[in-house]
Amino acid sequence: MKTKRLLYSTIALTILMISSCEDDSVNGNFEGDPAIRSGLETIDFGEVVAGQTASVSTYVIGTGIDDGLSLTVEGEGYHINRDHFRIVTDTSLLEITFAPDIDAVLGDTPGTITLSAGKITSTIQLSAIVRSPSVITTSISEVTMGDVPAGTSDSKTVTVEGQYIPGTVDVSVTGGGFSVSPSSFAVGNGTHDLIVTFEAAASAEPGPVSGEVVFSYGAGLTSTLPVSANITLLPPTALPDGTVIYQNDFEFPNAPADDTPFTVTDLEGLSTTLYEGVSASYAMTVATIADDPDFEGAYMETSFAMCVATISDGEADRGECGISIGLAQLGTQVTVSLSGLPKLEADYTVTFWARPGATSEREMITSFGGTDFILAFNSSGGAAYAREKYYKFEIKGSSDVNGNLEFMFGNNTDNKFRGIDFDNIEIVAGG
Repeated sequence: MKTKRLLYSTIALTILMISSCEDDSVNGNFEGDPAIRSGLETIDFGEVVAGQTASVSTYVIGTGIDDGLSLTVEGEGYHINRDHFRIVTDTSLLEITFAPDIDAVLGDTPGTITLSAGKITSTIQLSAIVRSPSVITTSISEVTMGDVPAGTSDSKTVTVEGQYIPGTVDVSVTGGGFSVSPSSFAVGNGTHDLIVTFEAAASAEPGPVSGEVVFSYGAGLTSTLPVSANITLLPPTALPDGTVIYQNDFEFPNAPADDTPFTVTDLEGLSTTLYEGVSASYAMTVATIADDPDFEGAYMETSFAMCVATISDGEADRGECGISIGLAQLGTQVTVSLSGLPKLEADYTVTFWARPGATSEREMITSFGGTDFILAFNSSGGAAYAREKYYKFEIKGSSDVNGNLEFMFGNNTDNKFRGIDFDNIEIVAGG
């Protein structure tokens, strides 16, 4: 994993090595041929993080040398504190530093110090391993969630290992829908289990998505681990039978007076029950009468509202016990449009309550999910419907393939005085 930025710091390691020479010298001076010796012939700095330093000190000893001693160093990142000693038979301390650059090549890094006095030479062999601070995965280079259906989630656990990290590590993630746990490692070094989760929203569009887990540590250091998923769409399924997707009892706020006109805005302000993800919109047509421009064909009924507490065998009494809505005159109607249902043709059932405003004939017209239902209250030869009662009606219909469903109800009577009152609409899944 690539490390984007590292922090320089220093590690000092001092090793003092003095070669015992008492058996070969007299009064501190070597006898015999001229020679150059050092306290260490090999120096291994071990593992050193790029951008940090490590130091070792040793003695350099020259015997039988009349001229000065020169020193050179080879190898990337190696340094010595001087390049010349003016000695004959004396000892001098040499400091060797290994400081790999921030962009140094990782891995084994050899080096050599050459000590020269005329034709006499000696060497100190150097070695080190350059490491880079990072958080790396132990087995994978990317967390791939695979196919995740919209409306579901999936998680994967990946083991990451922190190396050469002082302190804690903060963990975050980019990309919509992705999350990680935990959000930090109290101790950065060592192995850690990380849970990566992708949650595909129910409304998500299908296709690939990606992001990155970001590990932050030190003073601005970061490492990243790519994450990806592919959102797919599950075949839609019908809601369980009996699931309530819409319910409206027309209880307008602020206790309006009887016969107060209502508009689409009033309908939109009602408190309705809606299934999760389903939305409702309204449309109205209010009949106009040429000889009565002040006629209100859609009104709130408070004096003769439906009394829910009296429901029995599909009938309920009227009274001053709430609010119903009244529709009068040919063509006055309300349409409730539902969207956000499962995208398939599915069966639904609407129940609602209605009553004739008087004993004279009037025609109710409704349509639900492709099913039309027309009833003539108190028609000649038909069933009698009392004006004092609300009656329960039920219609079965279907949504379209896009999950849309409409319920229209209205008055189809060419007489402004023959109103029909409606209340308590409920739509459930199932036919």
